[in-house]
Amino acid sequence: MRAYYTSPKGEKLLVFDYMSKGNLGTFLHARDPETPIDFPTRMKIAQGANKCKTAASNVIATAGALGYRAPKLSKLKKANTKTDVYSLGVIMLELLTGKTPGEAMNGLDLPQWVASIVKEEWTNEVFDLELMRAAPSIGDELLNTLKLALHCVDPSPSARPEVQ
Repeated sequence: MRAYYTSPKGEKLLVFDYMSKGNLGTFLHARDPETPIDFPTRMKIAQGANKCKTAASNVIATAGALGYRAPKLSKLKKANTKTDVYSLGVIMLELLTGKTPGEAMNGLDLPQWVASIVKEEWTNEVFDLELMRAAPSIGDELLNTLKLALHCVDPSPSARPEVQ
């Protein structure tokens, strides 16, 4: 982020660098199928999101968008660390599944869909096929990352991890 501004009327403005190759959504969902994104790259993106080093359209603006927004944020009208943790969890699920959070799967949002698949013990079904090709070497990391992401999107804000 380059700058931010809050007007006397409470309007907010964030200024970020121009991203010539697009944003996170473009990188994940509108790329050539011949350009796979490996697990280490996806985890670097998650770490960047966690440290807020990723550009606005990647995290900050995205976090307020439908699909990334914590369920209680609409009622509270004010973000806090628990709503930020929820948004980070959705980004992690997006990185693991290759699915967009706004895309409904059987009438469920992304966190609900992943939780339902895991509950049915079909955990491997949630992962992006590109990640499954490397599963023998990264299986434990995939599962641990999935567990953390699901912890971040817990419906109860008090059950989500604390920000360190």
